[in-house]
Amino acid sequence: MCARHVAQFGNEPSHAEVARSLAIPRSSVEQIRAGRSVVRIVSLDDALPSTHAERPTIEAEDLLLIEDSFKRLDTLQKRIVGGVYFLGMTQAQLARSLHLSPKRVSRIHLGALASMRRAWA
Repeated sequence: MCARHVAQFGNEPSHAEVARSLAIPRSSVEQIRAGRSVVRIVSLDDALPSTHAERPTIEAEDLLLIEDSFKRLDTLQKRIVGGVYFLGMTQAQLARSLHLSPKRVSRIHLGALASMRRAWA
């Protein structure tokens, strides 16, 4: 969603736009984004990541499949999948922001991906 929004409007989507797209409360988006901005660990051995990195393009048909299967997820699955793939958060960050154990977040994430794959079949 973010890449599509940036391409179309030239800026990052607002909290309200992300919440509406993911069908989650705006406060959840704010919590997720706040957790994401707290710490960024960078290895001193590696080059600093570019802020203008190219994102892979997704074919229109694939995007429709992803969007349709995402809509079928429950709210918690949407929060986790949205946090990982739309907001770039780690599962550990999501676990803290959602007050869940990292193991629980991992299981919900894997279950959501399996559910999305089944919807694509």
